[in-house]
Amino acid sequence: FHAQKASSGSGNNTLAIKFSVPKESRRFSFNIAGPNHGDYNNVLFHFNPRQRQKGGHLVINDKQEGTWGQGINVPLSQIPVIFGQISCTLILQITGDCFDVFIGDKHCARLDHRTSLPRENCSLHFQVPSTDDYGSLENWIVYRVWWGRKDLKAGDLEGVAGVNQYSSVHPKKLFISG
Repeated sequence: FHAQKASSGSGNNTLAIKFSVPKESRRFSFNIAGPNHGDYNNVLFHFNPRQRQKGGHLVINDKQEGTWGQGINVPLSQIPVIFGQISCTLILQITGDCFDVFIGDKHCARLDHRTSLPRENCSLHFQVPSTDDYGSLENWIVYRVWWGRKDLKAGDLEGVAGVNQYSSVHPKKLFISG
């Protein structure tokens, strides 16, 4: 992965996952981490639909030094049905500013980068945990994973969960005193 190339549209920027989730599954998740993830104590992007928690919602988040950030919660009623379907396709696009999440053709969520992406050319790590943080099994089937370059899909951002939230990385701070 090369962040500058992905940001300019010339490098790999898209992860596509074809999967299915049994109707009785409670939840599943995957993580994207950088090269210094420390046994996944540092996660750049976390995707976690929870069917039976709080009426059903999708949580997207990050993790820094073992601590989860402030998650973005999207009611499952606002995204395409994924539990109990024969198969679904999730597209995750990485830009210079954020991760954009698409299920089918629907732009479901955006997570601004909360940690700077690695500047050097490096590998990103795709983790599919078999259990959650409490040891409960996660039940889903991954059929295919593709990594490459695609034109950015994000268009109209109105109504996209996570847009314009104050959580972006701000590498420089400006202090003004009078």
